[in-house]
Amino acid sequence: MSNKVIASIAILMWLLTLEVHAETSCGSPRAEPWSDKRLYVMMGCRFSAVSRDGILTFLVDERGNMSVSRDRGEGLFSVRPKHIDPPAMFAWSPTSDAFFVGEGQGSGMTSYLRVYVRQGSSFAENSAFQTKAVQLYRQRTKCSRDAADPDVWPLGWSKDGSLLYLYVQATVNAPCGDPSAFLGLEMDVRTGSIKHAYSAKEAKHQFQGLLPKKLQ
Repeated sequence: MSNKVIASIAILMWLLTLEVHAETSCGSPRAEPWSDKRLYVMMGCRFSAVSRDGILTFLVDERGNMSVSRDRGEGLFSVRPKHIDPPAMFAWSPTSDAFFVGEGQGSGMTSYLRVYVRQGSSFAENSAFQTKAVQLYRQRTKCSRDAADPDVWPLGWSKDGSLLYLYVQATVNAPCGDPSAFLGLEMDVRTGSIKHAYSAKEAKHQFQGLLPKKLQ
């Protein structure tokens, strides 16, 4: 084998090593690109985030299993269901008794909203947020039954933690409606009900600074 071929193989292996490192490199939780209010959970990486009151710590292990502990690991809270499929977005509520996960389901091209609310010594998912957001979007869009459910993207919380802000948008594949005609929502954290719905134009004004730049 010639020295030129050997050198070429060595360069190729070096480039592949860099690529793998770039895909699996894990560091401190970083802000989601379009807002510093949401943290980005990377695939295959450990992730932790302390609650607003400084008492609880949310943790995701390398396999996507979630847990919540008190005082740096003492006093474990159960999380039901506990598994997510990163990449994902995460944020504690200002009241520290709830958090959301925008689950990317392995690709990051979609978002399935999971909202967890504290119930005694556990955090349980309230699926009403995802379900009601999808139902309202489909009703307004009047898309076919064969169309895929839209993505539900979390934006953040109101200052007092009573409201959750999000937007609902058609998927890339088998879309339900026009992706540019997204729907903005305010939902009551206590009841899981929709308090207000905004058209795309209204949402750009109402959620200024929270929406991705491509939608602003």
